[in-house]
Parts: sequence; C-alpha cells; structure tokens
Amino acid sequence: MNLIFYSREDDESSRQVMDRLLRDVEGEKLVVCRTASEISKTLFQSTYNAMAAVLSITDPEDLQDLLSIQDALQSVKVILILPDMRKEFLSELHVFHPRLLVQRDEGPEKVAAVIGKIRACRTGGRKNEGNDDRGMESLQHGIEVGSVQERGEADC
Repeated sequence: MNLIFYSREDDESSRQVMDRLLRDVEGEKLVVCRTASEISKTLFQSTYNAMAAVLSITDPEDLQDLLSIQDALQSVKVILILPDMRKEFLSELHVFHPRLLVQRDEGPEKVAAVIGKIRACRTGGRKNEGNDDRGMESLQHGIEVGSVQERGEADC
C-alpha cells in the first residue's frame, strides 16, 4: 500500500506519527508532502497509486490549502490529525470523508490502527492484530472521532 503523509510543520508530533508510519508500512512506499500542491502532484502520478493519506492540519490556513485539492483526495482514504476540535476545523472536514479524526496530542497509535485496518482490507487479511477495537467515539457536530470500529470486508 502506498501512503501519503502531509504535514506543513516538521514538529515533534508530526515526527512521531511519521516514525510510526515508517515502522508500520515497512516495505511499502511512504511519501512525505509539505504542501497541498505536492499532495496533488503525487496523487496524479499514475505510477504512485496511493491508498491512504494522513493529513496533519496545523491551522485554518492549512485547512484552506487542503480544501483546494479536495477533489484529488477523493480517490484515497483520508485520516485527519487536527490541532484541536475547534468548530472552525470541524465544520468543513466532512468533504474529506475521513476514516478517522484525531487531535495532535493523542499520539500516533490511533492513526497506526486505522492504517493497519486499511492495509488488512487491501490484502484481505488482518495486520496489526493487537490494535484497539473499542469502536467509534461520537463527538459534537456529528463527526466521529477516535479509534476505528470493526468493519466487515464490504466496508473496506
């Protein structure tokens, strides 16, 4: 599975997520993008064939940049990492149809669990058997956040 990781900032939180993804997708391709334009170019390369994009959003301006390429992101499963759950972020995120919404301070474990499930759906088997399967936690504004619920194969 090819994976895109986007973070405009190279901070500790982003490095933790990226390090975890590098460990979990060993043997597969991980592309790190620092701009929305880089994501778009990567997705439109016919040889890349991305399955998922982990997008770490830092501020409203960052979100607006990503919204400008929302059409390009329709072909991949999206995981969003937010600085917090402010209404200004939550109100526009539905256009990405995210598999997961997490706050930056929650750590990389939930992101890794969802990537493991996406990989399992792709390969038809289960990877990362030790993942937390507590189900989705509902939050305000009708957007679900937290760990991914157990999905049937048809839901992959």
